[in-house]
This record gives sequence, C-alpha cells and structure tokens, in this order.
Amino acid sequence: SSFNSLEKEFESFINEISTEYTEELTNSLQKLKDLKLSFLDSSISEVEKLISEKKFSAAREAINDIYKKSNIKEKISKAVNFKSENDSVFDIFFEDYENDNDYEAFAVVGKISGEAFEGSIWFANDNIVEKVSDKSTKKYFPSVIKNEYNIHFQFPTFSDNNEVSTTLWGVKNDKPEEVLESKSGYISQDKEGDLSFILSNHEVIANMQEPVIWSGN
Repeated sequence: SSFNSLEKEFESFINEISTEYTEELTNSLQKLKDLKLSFLDSSISEVEKLISEKKFSAAREAINDIYKKSNIKEKISKAVNFKSENDSVFDIFFEDYENDNDYEAFAVVGKISGEAFEGSIWFANDNIVEKVSDKSTKKYFPSVIKNEYNIHFQFPTFSDNNEVSTTLWGVKNDKPEEVLESKSGYISQDKEGDLSFILSNHEVIANMQEPVIWSGN
C-alpha cells in the first residue's frame, strides 16, 4: 500500500512537470510563430512533434537553434538592406557547415526573372556578415551538398547555351571558404545521398579504366 502511494505521488509529480514543460515550450514556440518567417516552418513543425512526444530537452534545444537562425537571418537582412518584393529572392541555407555545433548560413539575395537570377551570395554566423560573391545565372539552382565528412553550399551557373559551371563553399575557422570552382559541370546528390558530377558537354570521351573507353551523351 505504501509503495502504491509513493508510485502515485511520483506519477503525479511527473505529470505536473510535464504540464509545466509543455506550457513553457509551447509559449516559446508561439513567439517564434509570431515572427512569421517561412524558412522556419519545418523547424517549428519538428519542435511541435517533439513537445507532443514529451521530448522536452530535445524540444528546448531545437527552439534555441531556431532563435539562432532567426538572429542570423536578421543580421543578413540589415547588412544587405533587403526589402521584400514579389520578384525578390531571399533564400537562406542554414547548416552546421563546420561541424562545431554552431549554425552558419549562406544566403542568396537578388531578383528572379523567369528562371534567370541576378544577385549575390552572402555568408553569416553569430559574429560576421559578409558578401561572398556576385552571381548571375539563366537557371536558379542552389543546393546544399552533404556527406558523412563535409557540408557545402553549391551555386551552379547556367549560361545562355545551357553550359553550366559551379562553385562550392564550405566554412573553415568561422569564415566562408571556396572549396571548388568548376568551369564545366556541377554536383548532384540523390535522395540516398549518392553524389554525381553532371557534365554539360553534349559528347564526352573518357578513359574510365584501362582498356575500357566510355563514349556517349
């Protein structure tokens, strides 16, 4: 009987804590929703799921990450004097590029006309905001490339005749670092994470492995 009483008290105590945590985290989440930042939608949905599953530590950590992202976004907005217009692009690619448990961001800022883009690439973290490069392309196609070792931001550039070049940036010592500039082709990553290098040439002859010669489109 004594044991059952203690068990009930403990259960009641856990339920009280659970209710307090749920209310606290839900209030914090509502403040983020009130910011109405579309790039946070997926992160907010993930937090809501964590709260419903009573994974409070993970939810609190995720909320802190969202605040970091919103602060970085605000820094970029001020630095580029961005004003929202229907034909303007403001895409932000948040990742822990340096694998140091801190978020960094590459932001693409400019204008879209059809599929064509003209603008610039910016980098930001908690300490700095700086322009990385000016870019123009006939097809807007930025992406994040990930594998088990590295995370990079890629911006391919398509020309009038649909030839493509690409640039990859990473982060080193809290600063952006250009790690690849290819004058022909770009990197593609499928859903399984496998990487391919896509060449824009119509005809290619490549010595893949002696004595095999591959020729094709």
